Amino acid sequence: MTTTGVSRRSFLKMSGAVGGALCLGFVLSEGGRRAEAAEAKNAIPSPNAFVRIEKDGGVTIVSNKSEMGQGIYTSLAMLIAEELECDWSRIKVVSAPAAPIYVHTAFHIQITGGSTSTLSSYDQYRKIGAAARDMLILAAAQRWRVPVSQCRAENSRVFNNANGASLGYGELTEAAGKLPVPDTVELKPRHRWKLLGTRVHRVDGDEKLDGRAQFAMDVRLPGMLTALVKRCPSYGGKPKGFNADAARAVPGVKDVFAISNGVAVLADGFWPAKKARDLLEVEWDRGANAERDSARQRADYRARAAKPGQVYRSEGDAKAALAGAAKKLEAWYEVPYLSHSPMEPLNCVVWLKPGSCEIWSGTQSQTIDAGMAAAMSGLKPEQVTLHTTLLGGGFGRRAVPVGSDWLKEAMEVAKHHGQGVPVGTPFAPMMIKNGIDAVSVEGTDDMPYALPAVSLDLHTPEIPLPVLWWRSVGHSHSAFAKESYIDELARLARQDPVAYRLALMDKAPREQAVLREAARMAGWGRKLPKGHGLGTAVHTSFGSHIAQVVEVSVKGKELKVVHVWCAVDCGVVVNPDQVAAQMEGGIMFGLSAALFGEITFKDGEVEQKNFDAYPIVRMFQAPKVDVSIVASEEAPGGTGEPAVPVVAPALANAIHAASGQRRRELPLSRHGYQMV
Repeated sequence: MTTTGVSRRSFLKMSGAVGGALCLGFVLSEGGRRAEAAEAKNAIPSPNAFVRIEKDGGVTIVSNKSEMGQGIYTSLAMLIAEELECDWSRIKVVSAPAAPIYVHTAFHIQITGGSTSTLSSYDQYRKIGAAARDMLILAAAQRWRVPVSQCRAENSRVFNNANGASLGYGELTEAAGKLPVPDTVELKPRHRWKLLGTRVHRVDGDEKLDGRAQFAMDVRLPGMLTALVKRCPSYGGKPKGFNADAARAVPGVKDVFAISNGVAVLADGFWPAKKARDLLEVEWDRGANAERDSARQRADYRARAAKPGQVYRSEGDAKAALAGAAKKLEAWYEVPYLSHSPMEPLNCVVWLKPGSCEIWSGTQSQTIDAGMAAAMSGLKPEQVTLHTTLLGGGFGRRAVPVGSDWLKEAMEVAKHHGQGVPVGTPFAPMMIKNGIDAVSVEGTDDMPYALPAVSLDLHTPEIPLPVLWWRSVGHSHSAFAKESYIDELARLARQDPVAYRLALMDKAPREQAVLREAARMAGWGRKLPKGHGLGTAVHTSFGSHIAQVVEVSVKGKELKVVHVWCAVDCGVVVNPDQVAAQMEGGIMFGLSAALFGEITFKDGEVEQKNFDAYPIVRMFQAPKVDVSIVASEEAPGGTGEPAVPVVAPALANAIHAASGQRRRELPLSRHGYQMV
């Protein structure tokens, strides 16, 4: 994708929601510079698209990443504020409109995902802050008619070092805005950081606590109606016919009609729409998944796995090594379908008018969604305005590579009044090579263990039931198999599981470091009470290295997860508090899946309809969690997902240490455990 410049008029139009601010440096022409890092790696995006300084000195920072609870508004603001030398107490953050200048520096579309928000924006946002700082300093130097070297920026003011005079940023914005954006900037060395690396209160925290925060469900427009959709019980089914007599009789119902994947009820509020939907009688064409059955699918997968698959990694002569081995170990690991289960239901607001479409949605994929809306409405891309609201969790569910399904339904309503994640999407050319879906095998194709012979193959069955990236994606299943199996090998070799791993990771010093730290935190090797056990796992994903140790107690079928110790090396840290929070949240998310998470099918239908059948870890069941951040000078890695895949194998390994029972199938509730 390429991006063109934005005129002053166009930019003012698309950023009007943050009126009142003096934008800094309108330098983008109709054929202005490109935003993509791959094509202009050292270019500095115009600060006016990302920073707005008001006359009173208040600073608004525009986030091109969606805030879904991971704290990215705070991290991106810190990156700019550190270099801008502005007053942190005067900072506020708003979401970027859908526009080309806000594309992801690696993916080249506007999207949030893959735990890449900080690492992709780290240099970009720091350079933007530094450029704005230098422009303000130059404006002050010109007013004072002194050399730039005689001036410095601090706490939203520019000081004249010779006489102590100073000017506030608000006094300089207009003049600075007329200056060219510098081609190069000097970033502050780490020893001069004041904000980065410190624990900073989240900028969106207060408004979420007092209810001011706006999610898509909070949007209210004059004459707005609410639509709910009754969908086929089996995925992909479509309505053949329906009886809406009872539904239409509900007070407040405006219309009932079929859309591509269900029947929509349009009413003047949620409750009449829900009551009417419940009264609908629909005859379904249940489609290709009408007889989907988890037991049969499991048997099919077992049969496939017993045969050779498509090799995606081969080193040494694994066949000969196995033939000559004194001891052999064969194990099957199974993981189920899982639900994303964000706390906020999927929803959006669409206002379709002649010649324009305005959307409010908690989405992770602005470019794709805006493009889909334009195509569905027959409008030009510039006629579609997409407002990204706060998201009540995402975990990958709100980054749909073919366009958000809830937005598609809303567009259909508004117009009326493969198995692998990348298959058939714009991501396919990048993620599928030689028939191998990289998402399926990530975490096994780059193991840190130095093994003399490795052979890994893959089966990719084609079924008409799509899946989407779940938090940590392929790592969620590969880490469980890899780290459980390496633990089994350590036991077979009669070696300590930590020492065994360390001996195989001579060429993986960062993995070694986090494993040693997690073991130290947990007191690995100490004497434990009867029925208690420690298990460990180490895994790298999204540029970060994680090791965890889990302590459990097992008494018959009573299982208690006592404590989790987590060591993380995520490179340079922007906000340690957010790193720790992401580790804690990821551990609980992964623990819920390991203990309870399972989506099964019977006669084409999902058997788990709500949280009564798809539980999450309750507060009384939650273990104590300690997090240690290993100091690093390396480039930033992601933190939103890497803690998730490690906890399941560490937990299973701890259960084996406590009870001698090796659990190779998730969730653990299948084995009859009761959480206490």
